[in-house]
Amino acid sequence: MLLSPDHAGNVIGIDPHKRTLTATVADARGGILASAHFRVSGDGHRELEAWARQFGPIARWGLEGSASWGWHTSMFLTGRGHDVRDVCANRTSRADRARQRGKSDTLDSERIARETLAHSLLPKAFKRAGADSGPDELGQLLALWNNRRRSILTAVQHVVGEAEQLRCDLPLELREQLPDTKTVRPRLAALARRNRRRRYDEPTRLRLQLLDGYRAQIKALDHDEREVVARLADLVRHSGSTLSELWTKADSGCSSNLATRQHARRRPLVKKRIKSRAPVRELVGVSSTASVVTVAARPLVLARGNVLRDPVRGSR
Repeated sequence: MLLSPDHAGNVIGIDPHKRTLTATVADARGGILASAHFRVSGDGHRELEAWARQFGPIARWGLEGSASWGWHTSMFLTGRGHDVRDVCANRTSRADRARQRGKSDTLDSERIARETLAHSLLPKAFKRAGADSGPDELGQLLALWNNRRRSILTAVQHVVGEAEQLRCDLPLELREQLPDTKTVRPRLAALARRNRRRRYDEPTRLRLQLLDGYRAQIKALDHDEREVVARLADLVRHSGSTLSELWTKADSGCSSNLATRQHARRRPLVKKRIKSRAPVRELVGVSSTASVVTVAARPLVLARGNVLRDPVRGSR
């Protein structure tokens, strides 16, 4: 409980959403003083701060999802010098739902306030380490480029699927000229080298025209992905992270893991296997069912001084 002489006061729990947020004020004994709803905007945040101050000094703010829906609220509060802590969503639901109290925005904000009051070692907003505060610029860049790569891969998957369906509808005489492989790209390349002087019926001509367009799209998307991967690899190097030792390609698993720690709603699966029997989540801080990653000889540094727990040697 936050009752030290130099750091006493109420705790505010905030359940943020896309356009609104719900706040609850709890005193140092856990009693609920008030709850209210506010808009996620400049005026709404100023009203929130003024409303919370009228109940007395504020020791700490607890906010669920400071890197997602609570981003703007966290930015405002940290900019005003408040102590803002990030409350993981799975910490607030177990006990009360076991008592069948239900779920609402007001109940969620109460749970967040009590969780913030009960645990003084909750991570700072944006999950920063040491004296750092506010959003991590490098983490934001990693998240943006990682999301861009995911979008490119999704687009490639869609285009490849469409191209394969069109290829299956081609006449047999054309299909038999294509390489005997399950990969779409070599087949599209072979179609591009076809005899273009030969005449086909109108549907076949349109299918071939569409396949040429899909081949150009896939080629452009592959080029974009290579550029994004190069940027991700550069950002991973600049982050000082040693997580790249766990993956053969630093741009895939490592960058995805670093990016998703900024946005906790996305959690990648670790695809390597571990020699230690400790759960992967204890090693890299993500949910996973994979069984083997080589434990690094030194502590795993996430980025900017964030040291991950080593399941063999304990925390460092």
